[in-house]
Amino acid sequence: MTALTPTEVDPRTLVVIDQVRHDATPDDALVASVREHGIIEAPVVTRTAHDELVIVTGHRRVGAAIAAGLDIITVIERDVADEAEGLAVQIVENERRRQLEVQEVAGGFQKLEELFGLTPED
Repeated sequence: MTALTPTEVDPRTLVVIDQVRHDATPDDALVASVREHGIIEAPVVTRTAHDELVIVTGHRRVGAAIAAGLDIITVIERDVADEAEGLAVQIVENERRRQLEVQEVAGGFQKLEELFGLTPED
């Protein structure tokens, strides 16, 4: 089992190497969300032999944190054997992710209204 260690870091110190996405630029909505709520799902990083932290997954989240002006974020350190394993982890994370369906979004808004009196605009 791979050890997973939460670590607080300055997002500007994280190193970017090859990644699966062609464009990992965070959009304005993600930056606004991170500014308001912080990063909800911690990016995964690995430590190099030179003690640098390299982003494995969460490139867009890290970019959004930087754009939002966050000085410290929590990341999860994970041992990654080599660059090939890191790319494999990226592929798995991105391939398994899917967008919410329209009915799921509508149901979520309905629950927010029922439970908390919040509208989609809120």
